[in-house]
Amino acid sequence: LQLPLQRTADLYTFTKEHAFESRACMEYAKLLKSQRKLEDSQTHTRYTGLSVAESMSQCVMLGNARALQQLKSDFKITDKQFWYLRIRTLAQAQDWNALLELANEKKSPVGYLPFYNAARERGAPNSVLAQIIRKISDARSRAEKFAAIGMVNEAAEAAAATKDQDLLTKIRGMAGTSVNSLASNAIEGIRGKFHGSG
Repeated sequence: LQLPLQRTADLYTFTKEHAFESRACMEYAKLLKSQRKLEDSQTHTRYTGLSVAESMSQCVMLGNARALQQLKSDFKITDKQFWYLRIRTLAQAQDWNALLELANEKKSPVGYLPFYNAARERGAPNSVLAQIIRKISDARSRAEKFAAIGMVNEAAEAAAATKDQDLLTKIRGMAGTSVNSLASNAIEGIRGKFHGSG
């Protein structure tokens, strides 16, 4: 199949109006070649018929970092696309340890909200979500995310960093009746500092 695709791509190059078709055939032939190579090295894993993204996701799940990097390079996948794909794949697999390792690997070019959103969507435990939230640089967003998972004290601390009384009031409202007296006192103490300094 790879050789006929290459021939078809070559035939398409004879006319300008078929440049897209020519390029598509060449890319698909390149994908098939990569997939065959992967299947030869991993006898029990099928890649043929998968898209580039699905092939890369398969490599993520199998821990095949070398093949993953090769696909990224061969198909000119940007760093941001690469990170989104890995985040989505690990969250879909609910591999929270690997997702946290990725978050801690180096500074994420896509930020940490995609980690939080993917993990939350897939039902990650609050302990995992809290570790991700701590990496979010925007204090307001961090406060809202902590409040959303019921960690009122952490939400109040993050809100205090913004020095935004409205946000503190919002956090207090989000906590509602579930807020314990300790958290309530902390929020009121922080709000009191604003009134005292104003």
